[in-house]
Amino acid sequence: MKKCFLYLVLILLPIVANADPIRIGGISYILDEESMTAKVVQNSFNIKYTGEVVIPETVTYNGHEYSVTAIGGWAFSDSNRLTSVVIPNSVTTIGHNAFDNCVALTSIDIPSSVTSIGQFAFYCCRSLSSVVIPNSIAAIGDNAFSNCRGLISVVMGNGMTTIENNTFSGCSSLTSIVFPDSLTSIGSGGFQGCSSLSSVTIPSSVTSIGQFAFYGCSSLVEMSVESGNAVYDSREACNAIIRTEDNTLVAGCKASMIPGSVTTIGEFAFESCSGLTSLTIPNSVTAIDSYAFRGCSGLTSLVIPNSVTAISSYAFQGCSGLTSLVIPSSITIISVGVFSECSGLTSVLIPNSVTDIGINAFRGCRRLSSITIPSSVTVIGEQAFSDCSSLIEMVVESGNAVYDSREACNAVIHTEDNTLVAGCKASTIPGSVTAIGEFAFDGCSGLDAISIPSSVTVIDRNAFSSCVNLSSVVIPNKVEIISDNTFGNCSNLTTLTIGSGIRTIGHYAFGLCEKLSDVYCYTEEVPATSEEAFFLSPVEEATLHVPSGSIDIYKETPPWMYFGNIEGIGTGVSVSSISKPATAPAATYNLQGQHVSNNYRGIVIRNAKKYIVK
Repeated sequence: MKKCFLYLVLILLPIVANADPIRIGGISYILDEESMTAKVVQNSFNIKYTGEVVIPETVTYNGHEYSVTAIGGWAFSDSNRLTSVVIPNSVTTIGHNAFDNCVALTSIDIPSSVTSIGQFAFYCCRSLSSVVIPNSIAAIGDNAFSNCRGLISVVMGNGMTTIENNTFSGCSSLTSIVFPDSLTSIGSGGFQGCSSLSSVTIPSSVTSIGQFAFYGCSSLVEMSVESGNAVYDSREACNAIIRTEDNTLVAGCKASMIPGSVTTIGEFAFESCSGLTSLTIPNSVTAIDSYAFRGCSGLTSLVIPNSVTAISSYAFQGCSGLTSLVIPSSITIISVGVFSECSGLTSVLIPNSVTDIGINAFRGCRRLSSITIPSSVTVIGEQAFSDCSSLIEMVVESGNAVYDSREACNAVIHTEDNTLVAGCKASTIPGSVTAIGEFAFDGCSGLDAISIPSSVTVIDRNAFSSCVNLSSVVIPNKVEIISDNTFGNCSNLTTLTIGSGIRTIGHYAFGLCEKLSDVYCYTEEVPATSEEAFFLSPVEEATLHVPSGSIDIYKETPPWMYFGNIEGIGTGVSVSSISKPATAPAATYNLQGQHVSNNYRGIVIRNAKKYIVK
């Protein structure tokens, strides 16, 4: 019975002759005997197409004629010497990635028989200069023409209803586009990175414009919406697209003026508009959404009116041309990363209305020289002032119930637990501080020396990471914990002194300290130390100084055992060129810094050197 059943199943399956590609006239096909059709398919003969290729309407095989109806996925992909293709009127479908990376393809004639173009169909065809899309096509797949950097003009047929996500993204030579009246939707990133596009007119038929639709279109000087559009307008010739339902500006350009009827500047509205140099925000605006002006590097002046009560995360990130900023008194929260990477910013006025400074709020503001924390602030987020390498003055106004900068220390201290949460290159740490918090001095490249008082018991993760000019550090005896990456990437650190109270040293605590030459560790009992504590620091060339009676135990314990020289503190006794016992081999890491077994095959790191293990 089982055999009969199997036989019945097999005879019911459609019979498709030649399931493997067949090469006819230099082109690969799959033939379907049932429908008598042929599909151009990916070349399995490892031969790339060159010059001009003419696809016939029909092919003949074994005396039978087949109609060529489709160009399948990857059919001509990576044929980097293919210059032109003639597609017959019999073809209805161009599959995904069909001409992907055909970098020499200069022309393509899409016949009116084609109803479908798949995603990435012409991806990175950078020599393609013009495209005519016939009326028969309603939608084109995601990224269909993305990164066609030589594409100058596109003519869309009247059947087009949808421009999918990223369809023309990265077409940096595209100067103008005319949308048909049939168009209803422009997908996310539709024209992202079309940096030569100078004008855009949105038809009255369009009801949906996705995020990033015109992101990075730095040459845009004119945006308009045809009258009669029920969802969008560009009222008062403002060169911006406004969603009428909620008066939100969703896309602007370097010549935009924001009319007085706008209440919200939407997400990504001006993102990466590097040509935008100045902008007046009217008093009608109450909210600036996330990423609204991110990457507007040419923006040199900005006045935020008191009507604005909310500025969302990363709204002005990377506005490197801004030099000064007044935050209005209507703002209570400085959101996550909102002014991060504003590298030209030299001064900021934070009003007494602000209660919360978010994570990364001013991270990377490398020219910011001073900051005053108002008495109203009760929350300062992690890395709020990280990588502000020019900071020489941090002040907390008197009366702040959560933070202070006692003894004119130029640092922000959390009063409840005496933790220093933010410092600068001019900071002195007062004797009342018991902990140096996460990222407190992270990226403070101006810091070349620091005195840690004997009151400190904890130095938290990344506290001094990337302090690239710090040359020596003395960690006092009361410190019991040095957390992960605490001094990571302190590339000029040469001398490190660790007090006798240390009990735990975390992952990468002193990793990438490229000039480390002397480490003094005064604890007789070897602290619990991550094997990655000195990751890619040159310990095999450095000297470890430890109590004389503990030399042997340090010699046998990773990562201390990897030091090239160990000396007894105060005795002059040294142990050079340590021979490591077979029972304690050098720790092995992959290129991601992960600890792997000594049987691992590939490129590995041992004792800060690379090896190939086969």
